[in-house]
Amino acid sequence: GGGAGDHDPLTLATAHLPQVSLTEDSSATRQQRQADRQGADGSAAVAPALKPSEVMHDGNVCGDDEELYGGLCYRRCSLLTEGRAAIRTSSWTCCDAHPCAPWRQHGSLGSKVLCSGYDISGDGSCPHRPGACLLDEELYLGMCFKRCSLLTDGAYPHRVAPATCCRSGGLGCLNLRNDRTERSFDVGGGAGDSDPSTPAEAHAPMQELTEGRRSGGEELMLHRRLRSGAAA
Repeated sequence: GGGAGDHDPLTLATAHLPQVSLTEDSSATRQQRQADRQGADGSAAVAPALKPSEVMHDGNVCGDDEELYGGLCYRRCSLLTEGRAAIRTSSWTCCDAHPCAPWRQHGSLGSKVLCSGYDISGDGSCPHRPGACLLDEELYLGMCFKRCSLLTDGAYPHRVAPATCCRSGGLGCLNLRNDRTERSFDVGGGAGDSDPSTPAEAHAPMQELTEGRRSGGEELMLHRRLRSGAAA
């Protein structure tokens, strides 16, 4: 047989009849494989993981690399200025220390005024409402869509409309020959992952991905820490 020398007692070293065990699992083996495909709670396993890894219960409803200002999530001033000016004072300006006098301001309008310079979110797109997208999604007009690069295998990586992806980006997308429109592009990133908490349709940024619910005890402890800090 072909199993000589492989140190596996299940592969025979002597000539043998065809083995049914190589083509059909036993009942116990099937049950084990089914268990391996399920999560700890018995639900179907989710693969791959689509939810971003964020610090929860930190009071920040934006992504870890973002901060809330005026109801929108911007990339942190501390990151934009390499720590020189960590206090955001407008969409385009950051301040290095209180009081934020004019000479303490650092600003950048960027090349487009809107959604450039310091007026950007964590991923470099426009500032957005609190929450985050899934890892396989991109922000467009404040909504999370599955990335065009994934939907088109990289051929049309730039989203220019809910159902349209472009191969070139920028002004080149005005040439319709560079665009591709499909109803199937107007989707979220959660389709097919067997997780009802990851939307299959386009959606607003999800705050539950950036800030978890606190229990009553956690709320009380946070309140006491804030009070003790204020008293100090």
